[in-house]
Amino acid sequence: MKYLSEVTNKAYDTVDELNAAEEKALTARKAQELAEAEKKAKREARAKEVEEALKAALEAQKVANEKLQAFCKDYGTFHTSLKDADMILGNYDPFRNFFRTFWGF
Repeated sequence: MKYLSEVTNKAYDTVDELNAAEEKALTARKAQELAEAEKKAKREARAKEVEEALKAALEAQKVANEKLQAFCKDYGTFHTSLKDADMILGNYDPFRNFFRTFWGF
């Protein structure tokens, strides 16, 4: 008599072989699910870190813009020497930063 496993979709000669194969398959499936859950948790944590960093950068940019506007209001213009390309590029999107000057978005 053959025994068909619904878990592995295979036929086994004895009940013991069937139980051992199903146990092994279920253990492997649980291990995979735990690994996926851990991976998902790590991704969520890293995403939260990125969101917090972007919020902090936005706040810092707002403060810098306010200080620059106040300086320009008091003294007319602000002159500086640029030593780093990041000072020119701004946040992270040079295309959008370029057009922000004209359209204010």
